[in-house]
Amino acid sequence: DVQPVAVRVTASQLFADYEANEIAADEKYKGKVIVVSGTIDNIGKDILDTMYVTLDSGKPLFNVQCFFSDKHKSQLSNVAKGQQVMVKGKCDGKFGNILLRGCSFE
Repeated sequence: DVQPVAVRVTASQLFADYEANEIAADEKYKGKVIVVSGTIDNIGKDILDTMYVTLDSGKPLFNVQCFFSDKHKSQLSNVAKGQQVMVKGKCDGKFGNILLRGCSFE
């Protein structure tokens, strides 16, 4: 079930593409496995206890939110805010934040 990586992009470029034209960005990214590079802005869990990291988009308020399954807990406990990372995941489009699901670190 390993899907090829469709595109590599920085978190700020990904966000800029969505800001410029959400329809075009969905065509390019949504439903595809992408690798996003960026700086960790936050590490936490959502209301369903799903672990995530957010990558700084260069914009206030919104960022790239990458959701990880529990099997990645040890990896997530070893990263820190401000760290440069590359995250692979399936882009789920923009809902305020740009969401990546099923993530792993590259």
